[in-house]
Amino acid sequence: APGRFHDLYLEQALEAFPQAELHAIPSIFRRFSSRPGAFPLPDRAVSPWGDAIDQHAFRAGPFHSETVFFHRESRSLLPADLCFRLEGRGPMTRLAGHGFGVHQRFSPTRDIRLWTLGQRRLLRASVERVLEWPFERIVPAHGEMIRENGREVFEAAFGWVSGSTGCAENSWRKTMDSLFHSFEDLPAEEIERGIHVRTLSAGAVQLRHLVFEPETLIPDHRHPEEVVTMVLEGTMEMTVGEETRKVAAGDLFRVPPETRHSGRVFSEKVVAVSISPKRRRG
Repeated sequence: APGRFHDLYLEQALEAFPQAELHAIPSIFRRFSSRPGAFPLPDRAVSPWGDAIDQHAFRAGPFHSETVFFHRESRSLLPADLCFRLEGRGPMTRLAGHGFGVHQRFSPTRDIRLWTLGQRRLLRASVERVLEWPFERIVPAHGEMIRENGREVFEAAFGWVSGSTGCAENSWRKTMDSLFHSFEDLPAEEIERGIHVRTLSAGAVQLRHLVFEPETLIPDHRHPEEVVTMVLEGTMEMTVGEETRKVAAGDLFRVPPETRHSGRVFSEKVVAVSISPKRRRG
């Protein structure tokens, strides 16, 4: 259940298939949290599909936020209700398409602009996160497939977020306007429950200021770039590949590319800074 409205007949399906696992966005997961085999969808890819599919908890207000997936081998983006592309299959479909602004064009529905007022920084960060994936195709749950130039089509659909058709690039230039920065001036994003991140892109590298709340679990995940992290405050346990160690203030640990890693925070908050190459596009 990757989106708010993708739970129709969910209870009946679970009754029919009691051994099935449920993976759902937090708002739906809370209804089934006491059920064995129910899991919240995190912001990063997890087992059992993490080797083939990446994911992101896209922030788009109370009704449009959802988990978006990227299938690596086919280079396909898989949104649910985030964007539509409705072709003329009948008068009601055409009417709905024109009304929501998605008739014969790939776009979020018009009301997303209302529901994301005051949350544009989170929305912009999600758009840029999706554009880090080298997808060529877009396979929406509703409407026709985008078979080529998917990244350009997606970027154009959200060009209004920054007032242009190149929202990610413009945000990048804005970040580079000044030679001096404070992490406190950057927007914080909660990428997982209890994990807050502020990101600064600078040249070919990306810096992240991370705050982990007490008792936070870092889900098992991986990413294509190498990451080096230094702990500034607190103590945590990290598993990188097959090795597990405690790391404290002043310690550094390195995660090689495509290496699975996870961790847990103890009773005190942990603050850290990580550095990695900026993810390539295309």
